[in-house]
Amino acid sequence: MMPRTLYHKLLVVSLLMGCCLVGAITAAISGLSALRASAEHLVQDTEQTDLIRDFDVAVAQAVGKAALFTATGHTQQWDDAQDHVQEAQAFLTTLTQLNEQDLYAAFRSTEADLLHQRIDLLSMVRQRIDDVGRATARHDQAATQLALDRLYRYEQELERLEERVDVARERDVLQDKQAVALNVRRATYGAVADLGILILLVTFASLLMRRSIIKPIEELAAAARAVANGDLESAIRVRRSDEIGLLQRSFNQMVSNLREQRTALAQHAAQLAAAAHEAEAARDAAEQASRAKSTFLANMSHELRTPLNAIIGYSEMLQEIAVDEGSDIMTVDLGRIRTSGMHLLAIINDLLDLSRIEAGKLEIEVETFEVVWVVDQVVHTIQPLLEKNGNRLLIEYQPNPGAMYSDALRVRQILINVLGNAAKFTTDGVITLRVRHEPSLREDWVYFEVHDTGIGLTPDQQAHLFKEFSQADSSTTRRYGGTGLGLALSQRLCTLLGGTIGVESVHGVGSTFTVRLPVTASKPLSTITVLDTATEGTALRPMLLESYTATPV
Repeated sequence: MMPRTLYHKLLVVSLLMGCCLVGAITAAISGLSALRASAEHLVQDTEQTDLIRDFDVAVAQAVGKAALFTATGHTQQWDDAQDHVQEAQAFLTTLTQLNEQDLYAAFRSTEADLLHQRIDLLSMVRQRIDDVGRATARHDQAATQLALDRLYRYEQELERLEERVDVARERDVLQDKQAVALNVRRATYGAVADLGILILLVTFASLLMRRSIIKPIEELAAAARAVANGDLESAIRVRRSDEIGLLQRSFNQMVSNLREQRTALAQHAAQLAAAAHEAEAARDAAEQASRAKSTFLANMSHELRTPLNAIIGYSEMLQEIAVDEGSDIMTVDLGRIRTSGMHLLAIINDLLDLSRIEAGKLEIEVETFEVVWVVDQVVHTIQPLLEKNGNRLLIEYQPNPGAMYSDALRVRQILINVLGNAAKFTTDGVITLRVRHEPSLREDWVYFEVHDTGIGLTPDQQAHLFKEFSQADSSTTRRYGGTGLGLALSQRLCTLLGGTIGVESVHGVGSTFTVRLPVTASKPLSTITVLDTATEGTALRPMLLESYTATPV
């Protein structure tokens, strides 16, 4: 049964290639071993030939020295003859050892016979040289001559033996060379065969890889490119059960999911388009309503302020007349009318400012003024509200805040709203205003911190604190009054001046409002109007700064 997974297929092919490679390597090693053995035997034959020649030369020199000894009687010649005999014996011993190490010596009986003859001949030469020495020592000419004749005959036998050895050696060397050549051919043929088998295996593996892996991956890549180009209708035909087949099935499932998602996305896009159209229509309606509201507020503010100013003016005139006539009851009632009118006018002004800010038409009129001068004006403005609820006001400068280049009217309006809010929700308590100048690398800031000991706020109330027409709850509105515009307007004005406003509060303990404004207003020039500060009002600001001290009010 054929393997069904790609892993098993590759494993079988790898095992087959490994077995073939091991067989090829084994055959190559065997051929190289045979080649090495034949080459070593050729070298050994060469060494044996050299030893035989050295042996023959040593024997010939020994015979010659023995003959010279009989002629001259010099003992040195005799010693030389003995030395040459020893050399011949050493050569013969080495030759015997090489012959014993020769694996093929047992199959070459001729060489073995020649070696034994050479051993016997050396023994006879040694005896004849000894005979020559003894005869010469006795001065027996006949015995000496007889020994020399026998020695010469052995020398002749050695020459004949040498001829036979040369013939045998030439034959052995020729056989060794033929064996080396045969082994070289075998190794070459084996290498060529192994290379051919390896090429066939690589070709087979390449075809298998092409058919089993590369071609399916190319088909998968082509399908992926089609999907990338937006064609989600094509699918790959799955004909396999291995990993490639699993990948093809997964790809088809992915394409199917993409088709479903594209359909769902198209439906969702249509829904979003409809919702966007509805939202755009709602936005247009809201903008139209906002413009109508702003127009209505502007018109109503103008229509209300005109009679309201008349009411305030007439109430002031009547109050002065009542004072002159000594009518205390009329004076109090007219004062209440005037106060209510001023309060209503402030609400109308807040509404008008909010509508201008929303419409982007509120201009910032910048001038240079002392911070303490603005604080002094604010303190005198909210003094009645502080006294009404029995509160004390503490002012701290850390350090002297200096001057600002901003809209003094809007800064004053922000501080009045924040301090007025603290005074309204605090009874018989202490309100602290901390003013400090804080330089930084990019811009200098003035911080106004208003801390009160009033009713405080819950976290939920803090989240809705700066929304228009919003107060803590309905009971707060009934008890303390107000429209919920002051803090919302203050936040808008802070943003317009490039600053921020924040609050930290604990319910039942008190609140701390922090107003952070840049020393130099940072709004675009299109919303800024520069005023001339050389007026009578600003001329009094240094005197106010000198005379005002941070004491409880």
